[in-house]
Amino acid sequence: MYKNQLQELAQRSCFNLPSYSCIREGPDHAPRFKAAVNFNGEVFESPGFCTTLRQAEHSAAEVALAALSSRGPSHSLAARILDETGVYKNLLQEIAQRVGAPLPTYTTFRSGLGHLPVFTGTVELAGITFTGEPAKSKKQAEKNAAMAAWSSLKQLAREAASSSTEPENNDEQEQITIARALLNYRLKEKMAMANDPNATPFPKKFPMLPDKRHSLNHPAPATVSKILTLLRRKSASSNRPSSPVTSDNSAFSAPISQPDNQTTRSQKFPAPNAAPYIPVQHFRLPYHAMASPVTIRTAVPVYSAPPLPPPAKVMIRTAVPVYSAPPLPPPAKHQLYPVMTPPPARMASPVCIRHVVPVFAAPLPTPAISVQVHDRPPQVTSSPMPAVKTEKVEAILEELQESMVQKPLFYSSGSSLDSTLEKGALVICVFMNEMSSSMSVPRPPGSDGNSHSNELQERETSRSAFVWFALFILLVNGSWALYRFQYESLPPPLNAEEAGKRGFSEVSAMEHVKYLTSLGPHPVGSDALDVALQYVLAESEKIKQTAHWEVAVQVDLFHAKNGANRLSGGLFNGKTLIYSDLKHVVLRILPKYQAEAEDNAILISSHIDTVFSTEGAGDCSSCVSVMLELARATAQWAHGFKNGVVFLFNTGEEEGLNGAHSFISQHPWSRTIRFVIDLEAMGIGGKSSIFQSGPIPWAMETFAKVAKYPSGQIIAEDLFLSGAIKSATDFQVYREVAGLSGLDFAYTDSTAVYHTKNDKLKLLKPGSLQHLGENMMAFLLHTAMSSNFYEEVSAEHEGTSENHAIYFDVLGVYMVVYRQRLATMLHNSVILQALLIWTTSLLMGGSSGAISLGLACLSITLMWIFSLTFSVIVAFILPHICSSPMPYIANPWLVVGLFGSPALLGAFIGQHIGFYFLQKYLRISFSKRVPKLPSRIEENLIKWESERWLFKSGFVQWLILLILGHLYKARSTYLALVWLVSPAFAYGLMEATLTPARSPKQLKIATLVLGLTLPVLISAANIIRLVGTIIGNMVRFDRDPGSTPEWLGNLIVAIFIAVAVCLTLVYLLSYIHISGAKRTFIFLSCALLGLSLAAVSTGVFPTYTQDVARAVNVVHVVETTGRNENQNISSYISLFSPTQGKLTEVVKSLRDEEFSCGRSKTLDLVTSSVRYGCWSSQGTEDGWIKSEIPMLSVESDYKADVRKTRVFIDTKLSRRWTLAINTEHISDFSFEVNSEELVPEDNKSTSNGWHIIQFSGGKDSPTKFYLNIVWSNNAAESLPKIQKQKMDPPYLLKLRTDVDRITPKAAAVLEKLPSWCSLFGKSTGPYTLAFLASLPVDF
Repeated sequence: MYKNQLQELAQRSCFNLPSYSCIREGPDHAPRFKAAVNFNGEVFESPGFCTTLRQAEHSAAEVALAALSSRGPSHSLAARILDETGVYKNLLQEIAQRVGAPLPTYTTFRSGLGHLPVFTGTVELAGITFTGEPAKSKKQAEKNAAMAAWSSLKQLAREAASSSTEPENNDEQEQITIARALLNYRLKEKMAMANDPNATPFPKKFPMLPDKRHSLNHPAPATVSKILTLLRRKSASSNRPSSPVTSDNSAFSAPISQPDNQTTRSQKFPAPNAAPYIPVQHFRLPYHAMASPVTIRTAVPVYSAPPLPPPAKVMIRTAVPVYSAPPLPPPAKHQLYPVMTPPPARMASPVCIRHVVPVFAAPLPTPAISVQVHDRPPQVTSSPMPAVKTEKVEAILEELQESMVQKPLFYSSGSSLDSTLEKGALVICVFMNEMSSSMSVPRPPGSDGNSHSNELQERETSRSAFVWFALFILLVNGSWALYRFQYESLPPPLNAEEAGKRGFSEVSAMEHVKYLTSLGPHPVGSDALDVALQYVLAESEKIKQTAHWEVAVQVDLFHAKNGANRLSGGLFNGKTLIYSDLKHVVLRILPKYQAEAEDNAILISSHIDTVFSTEGAGDCSSCVSVMLELARATAQWAHGFKNGVVFLFNTGEEEGLNGAHSFISQHPWSRTIRFVIDLEAMGIGGKSSIFQSGPIPWAMETFAKVAKYPSGQIIAEDLFLSGAIKSATDFQVYREVAGLSGLDFAYTDSTAVYHTKNDKLKLLKPGSLQHLGENMMAFLLHTAMSSNFYEEVSAEHEGTSENHAIYFDVLGVYMVVYRQRLATMLHNSVILQALLIWTTSLLMGGSSGAISLGLACLSITLMWIFSLTFSVIVAFILPHICSSPMPYIANPWLVVGLFGSPALLGAFIGQHIGFYFLQKYLRISFSKRVPKLPSRIEENLIKWESERWLFKSGFVQWLILLILGHLYKARSTYLALVWLVSPAFAYGLMEATLTPARSPKQLKIATLVLGLTLPVLISAANIIRLVGTIIGNMVRFDRDPGSTPEWLGNLIVAIFIAVAVCLTLVYLLSYIHISGAKRTFIFLSCALLGLSLAAVSTGVFPTYTQDVARAVNVVHVVETTGRNENQNISSYISLFSPTQGKLTEVVKSLRDEEFSCGRSKTLDLVTSSVRYGCWSSQGTEDGWIKSEIPMLSVESDYKADVRKTRVFIDTKLSRRWTLAINTEHISDFSFEVNSEELVPEDNKSTSNGWHIIQFSGGKDSPTKFYLNIVWSNNAAESLPKIQKQKMDPPYLLKLRTDVDRITPKAAAVLEKLPSWCSLFGKSTGPYTLAFLASLPVDF
């Protein structure tokens, strides 16, 4: 309050704002403050210490105001500021509230003359009436009354303080002191009246205290400054010198004197060397001489040139407008001041005036006039103009000249000046009208009169090559920087001390990773997996022992029984997965005193087992380690949980998601699970991102709100669910079998190392576990503490597809989440508006606009055709010039030169061809609409118009994608929305016009920058990430080795890059066609392509490295054909690769093993077929025995209504096997294990005419099974045909059993493999020893 008043006083006095300093005393729990304020160099301190800094500063400001208001020059100003702010009324209201009295009541009395009223105000507070000074308004009278009341109460408080014997408390505020004094005053009055009823009451009306201010009716003139007396006087050297010109008026030369009836009040608060100052309201005649003499000069424009000597002669010709007047006559003698002569009339340099014609204007009917203007002598050649207009111009010119000669322009009176200006304007208008009606300016022979104009037009048309390349480099480098920031910036790892007892520590989690990876590969059924299970169990027991005393931790080593897993989607179509003897570690954390928490639990799941070929640092020892550290920290928080938390460390995930299925179908705690979080890895390290969610959107909305480093893209979920990425996670079981909603996280860095030997600890990036752990910790705590968790996850929304979440993170800092319903509304709105705008534009543009749009769309089509063609050609060339068809796997950045440069070059060429045809049509259109337009200007307008059409054609392609995505409910359609709306908005803001008569202009650079900023920010990093993921997946692309052509992987990469180029660079490419960068761009693109091809063909950059290896399989195959005594057994080593390309380079290091390579021998592995590979039979008799060969025998075969056959299956020592059943001859079957029917007879799905049974289990799994077959009706008809034609009978059953053993021959091959090769494992792939058996249809 007081600080604001002091600040206003400083501002009105033209001083610097007050500055405050403070002194702090006392202990931390009871500090005291004393403040000082510096006001214009003078320091005022608060009278005592206050409890808060704010009170101390206000106290110092109050002291300053009190002191300044009592000093001479500033008294009236300070008082007026206090008065105008109405602060006294507020203070009285606060005092009334403190003493418990009614609010102050104001009464105003009017007196004086009718035209000059005087108002006197009174205010009643706590039964006491105060009267203020008279005023000219009721509002001011009330303020004066409040001021008088406050002054009286302050005086009452001072008297009470002086008479009191109690020590003064300086910490009290002034309001409290006054309130206490007022209460004491009323209390004394009541006590006096109670003791003596005849006593005289205390006075209820305080007299009006004398005020130092003068009466409002008779203000005394002030003789000194009320504000600026506080300013320091300037030194004499800085004073303005007196003007040498003086005036004859004595009033301006009279000395400064004081009037007799005024007295100068002494300055009580003068500043050093303060000078007197007379305010405007006190200005009187005696003070007129304060101003120094001033010379009044002619009103000359500020920027006018100095006068020049008058010319000898001014020539005014009829056909040329004259804009200058003749020289003014010299000033008369009686004039006091000299007059500046205006510039004389001079002939301008040669100028060619062209007709400004709108682009869409109608043809001009009248003939053109040829006008030439020269310096000396002036010559004007023109065709006859209308006589009326010419005579009118001449008459006005003559009249204008006479009027300007008779009376100078600068001395014209108002009416004369207006008339002169009107005539001059009329001359100009008539002349310009004649010129614009029909004008054609040919160049004079031998000269170029408008060379400067042409150079300007040329400079505007041709955009600088540097600008375009700068934009392109900015786009490329900016995209890479965004990728590094979004996907490679990881949080720093924390140790146990930094994280604290309740925080997540990556250093502690890494200890678990180190131990689990030290065990080597630990697949299902291995000894290493048992050791890993015991380690996780021991760590869980430690968590139980160190948990918070109010937290209950339960640990269970769960042993799953036999079970069958039949999933319908994804990779499991046509499959039945059977498991046995699986063990899991389950850890449940509950608050001890929240009984209902046991019924609602959150499941966090991951798997301990790995494939046989890797130690699994990424997949998924890192996930298990994060879960152990999360469980340790959660056990310190759970006493405040409203819901339970279950950690599932399962086994069997790598063999077909069996671990998750066994828990959901058999464990008793699974019935309490309401929400699931699955942790996975499809690479090693980096940021763990969400790639599956739902179906309830609550989880994504909550994660986006609480996650510290949110990461997730809906485009990854769309690609994963579409089957483009051949993989599956436990999340499919939880969603499909248990019907749970949840989130699925995965590491996706370095996807090329997935399931190879390079999934090792060395490649796990620091910060990867910290990123996932902190995100999970925040989400888990928020969810477990939620009291409405069950209601959220159990809600059944109507129209579930409309409630699916659409999500994407922005640079890993912020996550955008909205529902499909909102997306549908946005898409509908944008599509309808876009169609309406395009329809309106075409209707306004007519056939010309429609044809231009069609040609622009043609340019887009050609851009796509050429871009795809050029990049696809390179994809076909690579396998013929390189040792590997995909030479960029270890160096993904090579695709920029191999596929990016041809795609970009093709996009430019295709668009430029469309640009050429568009220009050609616009020339014809312009010639019909705008005839006789100068060729240079017309050419520029055509180029600019063509450039705009190409830019707008980008809207068309994104609009088409938006419509298609909207129709098919693709949640990644938000990308099309962003790439359409943002550039369209920028174009509408910077380029669009509401009138078709406006000429087109060159596209602004700002339009491109503004339009592409948001789309690039959102999608650039994701495009780079997708390219890297696709290249990484090429390592295992050929699931049936040799079944796909070598160029197919290149084709996929090339098409994706070409599509990305055409979609994202369509706007940028539209800027290159009228720039000087075309030839340079073509040269650089070709050079980059040539260098890249030369580098990969010569092997400068290796295709594979030790860290990015080629996936291969070395399998010792023992194959049996025939039955019983006619059984044939063959044994050989098979070498094949899921990575495309020949094995020539691999076999070079295996010369001693006598391998033969080719397509002549096809290996049927039941789940896949090897059509190209290498094999060797040398020394393959060792490492296996005949008794290990599995057996398929028919126990019974009979026919009642239908034919049924019972087959006995003995897998010998194998606990991992695959059986294929021919569904063309078999309509149904059942499967039994130990007299337990695991798979009943019902409708079975099929894939390519086969149904696959895949079995995996632990060491105690059964090895003997029964298969009951029900034949189809078509089988009886097909068998006679097969026997009659003597064809090789098809197989009824095919069996492959896998043994995790390395035979001597296989060991020798593995030892000689190059370091850039690695074994590859997958759930359907064989181990290093595989037995093959079969049962024909005509057994």
